[in-house]
Amino acid sequence: MSNFSTIRKLPVAEPAIQAWALDFPQAAVAARISERGLYLQGWLLAHPSVTRGDLVVRIDSKEELLRKLSFNNDRPDVIQRVLGETPTAHPRLRCGFIAFLNDIPTRFSLGVTINGEVCWLCEVELHGEPLVLPKAVETQVIRGKDGWLYLDNDTNRSVDQYTGRLLLGDEGLAGWKQYFDDCTTVAKRVGARQAVLIAASKEQVLPEFYPHAKGKVTLHDQVGALHREEHCVLDTAGLLAARSDKTACFIKTDTHWTDRGAMVATLGLLEKLSLDARAAQAHFAKDAYFTMPFAGDLGVKLSPAASAPTEFLQVPPPASGAAFDNGLPNIGRVLVFENTQALWPSRLVLFGASSSYPMLKYLKRLFTRIVLVHSAGNVDPEIVEHERPDFLVMQTTARFMISPPSHGFRLAEAVAEKLRDADETLRAHALASAAKAGTDPRNLPYCRMLNVIGH
Repeated sequence: MSNFSTIRKLPVAEPAIQAWALDFPQAAVAARISERGLYLQGWLLAHPSVTRGDLVVRIDSKEELLRKLSFNNDRPDVIQRVLGETPTAHPRLRCGFIAFLNDIPTRFSLGVTINGEVCWLCEVELHGEPLVLPKAVETQVIRGKDGWLYLDNDTNRSVDQYTGRLLLGDEGLAGWKQYFDDCTTVAKRVGARQAVLIAASKEQVLPEFYPHAKGKVTLHDQVGALHREEHCVLDTAGLLAARSDKTACFIKTDTHWTDRGAMVATLGLLEKLSLDARAAQAHFAKDAYFTMPFAGDLGVKLSPAASAPTEFLQVPPPASGAAFDNGLPNIGRVLVFENTQALWPSRLVLFGASSSYPMLKYLKRLFTRIVLVHSAGNVDPEIVEHERPDFLVMQTTARFMISPPSHGFRLAEAVAEKLRDADETLRAHALASAAKAGTDPRNLPYCRMLNVIGH
């Protein structure tokens, strides 16, 4: 189970510390964890008049442990974005850090030494089950050309899918056909426009850096031949591969698309939903992006960790501003957003996976109400009936296509199972998050799943 973080910033001395940020882990975002431990990345700019020493990590356990970390990473993005100065040969360029905490603490504090004394910056708490670190993790990474990393030896057999060695049988094909039909049926039942979005795998969009050749017929081709126009399927592989800036749409060291790739997918989705994608694109015209080094879910598996300059939209994390967030990791998480200033006075329900989260950075500016259920495209008809949205979207991922999603998903059961497996800290965090949802009757069913009602 992925661990999610709560981060509490502490008051710091000014002007001794001009600015700082903990890039990873991020609040409410799955932590990057490999056999080397918990991945830390961030930066700090101290005032030139003070003496900046090492970073200090205080691990809260039975015995308090202190560990020093060095500033070991150049951050030209910080020099340019924060100071507005030219990064080349800048005296404060080495203001970043990349490190691993190999014991994966459940709670720790991060500080920095200023003039010989520790100034504490933040407290970080991880929620989730104790992690058993995988062995021989580097075998899960394919080193492609020009530093591009790809997934290998995963349970979905990504390489065999792409090369055509793994194909669906009659049962799998029938399951996909039924799923597409059921998506159309459940949407019609509530009068919603619907779409199925398939988040592309990196090798589908950037095969030129991938060492394996595509098979004549692939599992992806099989599923693509099943859906009809009324199913409104958006296969983002072709959409992204056709772009001249397709390398900007994926992260070199990660399996996921970049924020820019998520934006392209969002615009494609809007067209599938018969919405005005040009109006949305104009809405995003003033968006600002920044570039920073990033060791993604593939880069952290290597030793040393591999990072690459990666572009991010300059906005808070996807979950920020949620009216409701049950705080659960992965399957069973529910996020609700409300925005009276949205571009369209419409409601969207999204049964999504990890690729939906960067899309939220764009979607939550467009719709007055969004409900994201993390279900990997599996649909709970009761949630659809409860929300009765204007738009219904199912998002799955290309490498998950070996197993068709279904309309037999029950969110309440998934939440109950997740809470049964959760430790007390995660359970308390989920309840506290849900208690902030207020009395909006539309959110009460999600609260009841966490046993908030009556407490």
